[in-house]
Amino acid sequence: MNSPIQIKALNEHEAARLTATAQFNALRPVRCKSCGHTCNFERRVFWIGGVPKAEQTSERTQALIAAHLKERTGVGSIFFKSYRQAFYVDCALCKHCSSTDIEFDIELSDEVLAEVARRVGKPIAEVRNEIAALAGKIAGHDRKA
Repeated sequence: MNSPIQIKALNEHEAARLTATAQFNALRPVRCKSCGHTCNFERRVFWIGGVPKAEQTSERTQALIAAHLKERTGVGSIFFKSYRQAFYVDCALCKHCSSTDIEFDIELSDEVLAEVARRVGKPIAEVRNEIAALAGKIAGHDRKA
């Protein structure tokens, strides 16, 4: 990677516009790891520039960006996202305890399921049933532990 990495915090309006889109918000904050709250998160989104598409999934590149953001902004959990030809970091702040150690999860909306079905070449109903079966196995495993 030859060019310097650029990191720009989006303002509240820009972040709200992005997080309002179903595709960007498919991976969203669901629980504060510090206090357990499951709502009332403030989103922080950073635009990342100067990273070639081939390097965006590199562990080294992501670790460098994560370390920089941790040092400069104190964020604990971050998630890398590509959206409309741009590269972003998404993170959240718990408004209850001010922690940035927030758990994110994927919302299995109809759009997400349709995309998964398209990529694996199966009908949406079959993908939904397979995910439900897997979730049931995981839940059963957790109960046995």
